[in-house]
Amino acid sequence: MNTLDGLSPLSLTENLPNEILSDIFWQLTKMPPYTAERSLSSVLLVCRRWNVVAISTPDLWTTLTITSGNALRAEILLSRSKDVAVDVIIREVLHWGGGIVVIVELIRQHLHRIRNLSLFKTPSLLVSRILGRLCVPAPRLELFAIVDPDYPRNPERLLLPSSFLGEGAPQLKHLILEHSSIFWSSPLFHNLSTLYNTLENIHATPSSDLFLSVLQSCSQLERLHLNASGPILRHDAVLTRSNRRVRLPALRYLTLSFVTISQITYTLSHILSPSISDLHILTTAPDGWDLVNGIMPFLAEMCEASGASASNIEYISFAPTTEGEDMLLVLFLSSGGQLTLDVNNISPRKIFTSFASVSGAGWPLPKQLIVMLPRKETLAVSDWSIALRGWTGLESLILVSNCGEEYLVSALGSKEGSTSPSLEETYNNFISPSLGVLALKNSAAPDDNLAVRSEELISNLVMCLKQRQVQKLRLNILSLRGFIVAEADQKLLEGLVDRLLVLPPHDPVTVDPSRLRRYPPVLRGALRSVDCG
Repeated sequence: MNTLDGLSPLSLTENLPNEILSDIFWQLTKMPPYTAERSLSSVLLVCRRWNVVAISTPDLWTTLTITSGNALRAEILLSRSKDVAVDVIIREVLHWGGGIVVIVELIRQHLHRIRNLSLFKTPSLLVSRILGRLCVPAPRLELFAIVDPDYPRNPERLLLPSSFLGEGAPQLKHLILEHSSIFWSSPLFHNLSTLYNTLENIHATPSSDLFLSVLQSCSQLERLHLNASGPILRHDAVLTRSNRRVRLPALRYLTLSFVTISQITYTLSHILSPSISDLHILTTAPDGWDLVNGIMPFLAEMCEASGASASNIEYISFAPTTEGEDMLLVLFLSSGGQLTLDVNNISPRKIFTSFASVSGAGWPLPKQLIVMLPRKETLAVSDWSIALRGWTGLESLILVSNCGEEYLVSALGSKEGSTSPSLEETYNNFISPSLGVLALKNSAAPDDNLAVRSEELISNLVMCLKQRQVQKLRLNILSLRGFIVAEADQKLLEGLVDRLLVLPPHDPVTVDPSRLRRYPPVLRGALRSVDCG
């Protein structure tokens, strides 16, 4: 194929300096599949010059993925990168053989220039053999990760050999350990910005003092994820909280996942993170855990760990379900951070309908509430009435659901009390008398039932808004997203609120297909070639 001026595409590159050509090749390695070996396989075959330029440019060959015992291939790729920093991924190697032994020796020889070292889906026994031979200094190592090992097949939690990186890795910033453990006294735990540790070997768990010492050495820690890891609260422990907290000014993302609330509380009591963006707790509630005596004191612990208080909570997002025993409660702070409580063995519906009791327990209810109803679940009119009855200061309410919006609307239009109430009685008897903003969002995909559902909702809305307007409780804003509103209905609603917003449905939420989506971004970047097959 010729260009418009009669020159072939290949001839257009003849006058390009080698540096420009290698920059073009480098850009190719930054696109899927993200490795020179695969991205440049066709480039090497175009012509002799392209082949020579590509092979002689060390920066192109900085990712080495080990998937078999082909030692010659590994040696060639390492030689092409010369002395530049490289990333090594040992991926799904299942057997220890002569080729792998040679490759591990090559890795040991080049450990001084390895920047990222990751073991992905590698059997525990093989992990021990590989890492046991890496006992030399790693002065340029920034990330070390053991990801998705064979835990289902081998439930014993691996304790890494003490000789591994025994001579140190002073530049290590990101440590990711799944079902694998390193003693917390190791210098690898110092000066980290990412620590992701799940299902720790019981022999590696640190004391409270050692855990505090590690946190103090990690003043730039940004992400901390502990799942059954860190200091363990013993059954016979006298103290159920740490006697001091370590201030972590850079910590933005904190996730704690433990079976018991007491263990979560104990771990959390070591930490103060005033710059938190997301504190996520996953746990199991004890039997009988209620809102006033259980959840609220625990939320106070979460607030204290984030340097906040109940008065800093701007709004709550709640997912009450009528079935199951899982609850998701999110507190949004005025600082911009959020505290998420993901708990099972609890009745979300019972907790939701208990909210009015919180104000009597010394907790100020926030002025904004988001309720998200999953699947085809609904709350009855009585549920809404009980939950919102004492929420007199609620100013903004958002409901995201795929059915049952009319039950909320009916509750907002109802009142209790005498037939001729005073102004004060009217204010107190109506559900959420301070409500100024009501947003209803349809989360279901449009179907044949949407028109009927929309008609029923609007009929209830008109009745509700008329009743509230008579009592001088007119809404400032009514927002309807994803519903069908006829022109006549729209005009009718506009006369009952200060401002009406009729919005199209949101685009469907795109689910991240990555196998690595639950891991920190730095690891997803280091292993992006893994997601390409």
